Amino acid sequence: MQIGGAHPFAICRLPISCLYVHSSVAYFFHLITLIRMSSFFAESRRFLVVGASANPAKFGYKVLKWYVDRGLPATPINPTSNEILGQRCFGSVADAIASFPEKATVSVSVITPIAVTLETVKKLRPQAVKAIWFQPGSFDSEVIAFCEKNLGLVRGESLIYDDCILVSGDLLRSRL
Repeated sequence: MQIGGAHPFAICRLPISCLYVHSSVAYFFHLITLIRMSSFFAESRRFLVVGASANPAKFGYKVLKWYVDRGLPATPINPTSNEILGQRCFGSVADAIASFPEKATVSVSVITPIAVTLETVKKLRPQAVKAIWFQPGSFDSEVIAFCEKNLGLVRGESLIYDDCILVSGDLLRSRL
């Protein structure tokens, strides 16, 4: 692919001879990012799936199933269901967290429309939630900014977005 008649790597001012080094450096930084993001799966973590669905055709079901299939302690958050995939549902994140042991650390996967997501994160307490993974379509810049400012979450570490757990979750877990 040429950009304005130049070699694609010309935009970063690297000579062609640096192609291998450049790709190795990019891969290295990609691995560092994966390792930093792996805090989402920290030991003894409990997982909440906000937007879990009983409908197998919906991503809320598929994401919950991903956790269940891997034996991870996942709790579905769905105000209209009592149980999904054999897991007890809670109507809110606060209700679920209140049911956990006092020192439980929680990571949250979110699969809701943006308006619902924003209302959900506004109700979170920073000390209770250690990491959030927003599935594609569940966030916008306002949601991300709120999480950074009010929950103390850090992009690429405790705050994951622009990636799907169904695609990258196993890779992240394999890096632990």
